Amino acid sequence: PPADYPGLILPITKSATNTPGTAHSITLPGTTVAGELLLAATMWNANTTITGMTGWTNLSANALSPGQSEIWAKIATGSDGASVAATSSTAQAGAFMVARIAGNFNSLVSGTGYQLAVTTGVSGTAPDPPVVTPAWGSSDALFVAIATVRGDNATFTGYPTDYLNGDYHVTTNGGGGGAS
Repeated sequence: PPADYPGLILPITKSATNTPGTAHSITLPGTTVAGELLLAATMWNANTTITGMTGWTNLSANALSPGQSEIWAKIATGSDGASVAATSSTAQAGAFMVARIAGNFNSLVSGTGYQLAVTTGVSGTAPDPPVVTPAWGSSDALFVAIATVRGDNATFTGYPTDYLNGDYHVTTNGGGGGAS
């Protein structure tokens, strides 16, 4: 499909902070086009408060005891750079994935253009997301399932039924517990 096809997921970047610290650099997909959606999944090895991420909207933050899972989003400007800085309130290791999505709804206003359903405390190696029924009805929708885990290089071995393009990233054991 063409690059502007609605909901087309373009390159996904993966990066990590493997040595615990408070300053983190999250790699972005590089070249972006104004209006694209950048969606970042972050996982930290202990509960923490994340700041920075200038120009990004925090869509979801979940303390997992231990661990902190967050979803951030930004409508690309076309000159978004190679990375975004994040700061954790305590020294952390973390794992990060950022997807570049073309053809999005161009809105990050709470409750408009996106809808979240979050389940915490799920175990297993093949996560299954909760059911989401879009509030906007039968219009086209892109469904993205994101799962995070905190543990010593734990990985997912399967992806939810009916989802395509599964991908994952694992940090090394960053100071007592990795994040993936």
